[in-house]
Amino acid sequence: MSAEAEQALARGYLGSAREAQRHTLEGRLEHIECPTLETLAESDPLSAITPKVFDAFACPKMLIRFTAAEDATGHCEMLNRSLLNRRVFAVCHGRA
Repeated sequence: MSAEAEQALARGYLGSAREAQRHTLEGRLEHIECPTLETLAESDPLSAITPKVFDAFACPKMLIRFTAAEDATGHCEMLNRSLLNRRVFAVCHGRA
């Protein structure tokens, strides 16, 4: 790839990153009306904001927490997806 092409690619990435920063959920969460389910793995640094987001919802809501003792750690509970799936499907089917 030429230096010019690399620079154009970098400008595109930077432009995308700047544009993404403009889009937030600030001022929008309290307007969500549909029932909402959030999950939270105790060792997922990316989900640190989950409790704040959960508290901002005015809609019917549920938070399912996952622990290291359940081996359901990591982003999106990736180390125990079967447990996540069972719990989420139970909520969807009205068994939670």
